[in-house]
This record gives sequence, structure tokens and C-alpha cells, in this order.
Amino acid sequence: MDAMTSTLIWTIRVAVMALACGGLWAWVRLPASVCLYLMEPWMFAGLVVVGSSLWLERRWTGVAAVSTLIVFGSMILRLPVVHESPVVDRPRHLGELKGCSLLAREPSGPVRIAVWTLESDRSASDGLAAILSSTPDIVILKGTDRPQTAMHLQKALSGEAKIMSTDGGGMIAVARGNFQYCGGEEDEWRFDLPAPAGRSEFGVVGFPYVKEVGVVPIMIGQVEGPTGILDALDWSERVHHGAAKMGVAADFLGGTNLVVVADFFAPPSAPSVSDILGGAGLRWAPTAANWPLRAGSIPGMGQHPIDQVWVGANWNVQSTRVLPGTGHQRGPIVVDLIARTSPSAQDQ
Repeated sequence: MDAMTSTLIWTIRVAVMALACGGLWAWVRLPASVCLYLMEPWMFAGLVVVGSSLWLERRWTGVAAVSTLIVFGSMILRLPVVHESPVVDRPRHLGELKGCSLLAREPSGPVRIAVWTLESDRSASDGLAAILSSTPDIVILKGTDRPQTAMHLQKALSGEAKIMSTDGGGMIAVARGNFQYCGGEEDEWRFDLPAPAGRSEFGVVGFPYVKEVGVVPIMIGQVEGPTGILDALDWSERVHHGAAKMGVAADFLGGTNLVVVADFFAPPSAPSVSDILGGAGLRWAPTAANWPLRAGSIPGMGQHPIDQVWVGANWNVQSTRVLPGTGHQRGPIVVDLIARTSPSAQDQ
């Protein structure tokens, strides 16, 4: 009788583990899996703590179950998954820009792009000083539309700044040069992106001319993170549709010199981001984790590269880094690119 009971208990445990792994396998194939990829580091840490506690208590069955979940869960999250792009409206008004994207002269030298998202009203002086010390050619600031900040960067780069107000706090783009017009009187073009109810977000396309380099077609887009736990599923849909909208816009513009600065508050490993942008001919410029840089008063807690730069086929990624010591939850990232067709790249 005892042997039968023991066998039944083990059967139930195996079945529960199989159901957990099967549910995880099914989950990663849904747009909602972006929540799972975002929380993965903390889930892993939690399972390690539980497993260690069970090990100290010599509860070997529990240790085996947690270890199995860690191993198979990690494998499932690393398996190739194809997320199809949802049907979204094409930003057809960007069609007039295709010629500017395709026919622009190839960049003739390396380009350094700095990206930073400010998430609070805390002073940005340390972060801006770190960015400027890296001598960037293009600076993208999200979360602020302060004219003083824009003018400070414009003066430091001896170039031109663009200020764009959004519900998410605004955006500033600065080039060590100027923003080019494309067949009309505009030097920036916008398209809608998904946003929480009562708010609005947009993507921006521009053609900054960098001195001694040339025109760098650039697209900037941001999808806000979840407003709370109850918003997680809606946010995952916004990420899926936002990535699709940017992927369609990138494909619509064409051109192998396109640079996309994206922030979905999601890791680039999430298939609802990587599959769609990758399908548009873009690849991620790998950077270290830049969020969260602090957990309360504890520094060095970065888990995900939330701010991302995706590039077209003509760009080689020379180096990337995260700048420390800003006092904000996110650190600025710096990405060095060089066009494969440029003389500098061919000499290497």
C-alpha cells in the first residue's frame, strides 16, 4: 500500500511538472510572453532562493522539481519561436520619404549615437555630462522636452536640436549637423503608436545630416511600459502592435542605412519584438543591460537592455556601452556604427 501511495505521489508530481513546462511552452508562443521575458531574471532568482531553501531543509523532491523547472524553463525560453506580425495600418504618408531613405549618399565615416531615457525629474546633469564626454554625433533623449536641455546639447554638438512633446514626457533629438528636408517643408514625420487609454504616442522619422559623415536615416519610437499589473496583458498587445507598426514603417521606408531607436519597455529577446523587427531587415546592436540600474539604494542591478538601437544591413556595429553614474533608473547607451560601404570600414 505504501509503495502504491508513493508511486501515485510521484506520478502526480511528474504530471504537475509536465503541465507547468507545457504551459510555459504554450505561453512563449503568445504576445503575452513579453511579460515572461521581462520578469525572467527575477523569476530565476526566486526559483534559486526556493531551491536553496529546500536544499537546506533536505527536501530533495522539492529540490529536484525546482531544478527541473529552472532547466526546462530556461531551455523553453531559448527555443526559436516565430511570432507573426499583426495586421496594422501602414503609415502611407511615409511613402514620400522612401526616395530620401534609399537615395541618400552612403555615410562616409563612423557614427556615434547616444540614447537615454529619463524616468524622473531628478537632475540629468551627470548623465548629460557623461553623454557629451563620449563625443556623440547624434543624441536621442526620451522623457523630456525641456528647451534648456535641447539648447545645451545643440550648443555642445554645434548642431541642431529637435523638440517633440508627447504624453510620455517628450523627446529631444540632436545632431552634430542639421536635420534634412525631404521633398517639402518638413524635417520630421510622425506616425501613431499604441498607447494606454487616454494617452497618445508616436514614432518619428528624420534625416539628420552628420558633419563629415552624411545623412543617417533614423526612426525613433517608444511604447510605454505597463501602468500596473492589471495593464500587463494590454501592454503586451501594445508592444506587439507597436513593434509591428515600426517594422512596417521600416520596411516601407526601405534602405540599408536606416537606424531605429526603439523602447518597448521589453527586452530585445522577446519574440514579439525581435521576430518583427528582424523580419523588417533590422538587427539589434547588442548592449549591456541599462535597466534597472538601482533597486532602492542598491546599485548595479541592471537586468535588461530596455533602450535599443536596431540597424539596417549596411551598418557594422563597432562597439556599444552603457554609461554609469547618472542617478536614474536607466543608463545612457552609446552605440558606434560604421557603414560597410564607407572608406573607413573598407580600410579595416
